[in-house]
Amino acid sequence: MGLKDKKICAVCGEKAGIFTRIKLNDGLLCGDCVKKCSEHIEDFDEITAAEIKEHLEYRDRNKNSDMLSEFNTTLTLGDYEVLKVDENHNLWLLTTPKRFSEENPDIFYLTQVTDCEVIEKKELFTPIHPVEDEDSTVDTSNEKIKKTAELKRKLHNVRKKPPEYGYWFYIRIGVHHPCFSQIVMRVNKYIIQEANQSEYLSCKRQSQKILDTFTALCSSAKEKYGPK
Repeated sequence: MGLKDKKICAVCGEKAGIFTRIKLNDGLLCGDCVKKCSEHIEDFDEITAAEIKEHLEYRDRNKNSDMLSEFNTTLTLGDYEVLKVDENHNLWLLTTPKRFSEENPDIFYLTQVTDCEVIEKKELFTPIHPVEDEDSTVDTSNEKIKKTAELKRKLHNVRKKPPEYGYWFYIRIGVHHPCFSQIVMRVNKYIIQEANQSEYLSCKRQSQKILDTFTALCSSAKEKYGPK
């Protein structure tokens, strides 16, 4: 590969590796710059390099802000992704398993919240279960042939079964913020199978409870501080 194959990050000017780079609207973003961005950014291919530069400047300000240094959790909502609220300072943030060691979480005022809703998404969920058939007793010393035959049996079993579905629950939080229009919280860690009604109903109730509690906190903050 010659120099002409080298791809440059449109933000920092360093090489954008083929396995870590992301496509922007007007160039490429290297892996190091991606790591500095908020995990709540969506649709990088619609964002320009200039907008990313502004976003990274915001991230620097956020990391050193009084909001973050003074944040003291008074209430947590959720089990998988967790809303942390500081009622005394009119603040909240969302922590997710994506970044356990996150030192710069995006932080917001409760009064920046514009709206909230529970989103329920139904998704095709078809687990593969091994089946025993007459071919499973075939004796062969070739391990690759064995594995191929087993995979074919599993796929055949899937085709015979009707499609199964599962559910994800999310809380969508609209925000008035220069870098975001919404923050999305995932409620359940694993997809809930359609047949598991008790788990489905439990997660639905939990989602609604999170929504009601958080909405009440935001309304109370707006009455006390006024909208941001």
